[in-house]
Amino acid sequence: MSMKKLFYLLLVALPVLGFASCSDDDDVPDVGLTTTIEGATRVDNALYAVAGDTINIEAINLVDHTKKGATIGGAEYFWDNYRIGNVIAAPYGLDIDTEGVPAGRHVLQIKVGIFAVGYSPCVGYLVYPVYIVDWADDIPSSGDVETSPTVEFSVTHGD
Repeated sequence: MSMKKLFYLLLVALPVLGFASCSDDDDVPDVGLTTTIEGATRVDNALYAVAGDTINIEAINLVDHTKKGATIGGAEYFWDNYRIGNVIAAPYGLDIDTEGVPAGRHVLQIKVGIFAVGYSPCVGYLVYPVYIVDWADDIPSSGDVETSPTVEFSVTHGD
């Protein structure tokens, strides 16, 4: 089995594994993670960027509903399953230069540690398909279109 097929198989299995690892929803703190992505347009559930532009992942924001206290640890960034950076201090943003990136479908992944009082360490995940296009006119204009979108992470137990 090729590495690419294995990656996509694991990507599809990730939600199932995440839910299977949690015996009780109360074990995961009531927190949310969001970030805004500049230099990309979200169309439905995919991001589009023009080749040569920079995709800027802004600060990762934690919304703590636990009322006990929570914080985030370092962020790991992946492009097509290859680590492209780690950020261990706030604000956790990263720029991705698309110069030389071939047009087509790619995958952006972000993994963030979450630490909340009274809970085991958890992980926030963001996985988004990113389509690199040659021209701005190649970005679809129908559907749910948003420039500089704010995207949400899913939260599960740590690995």
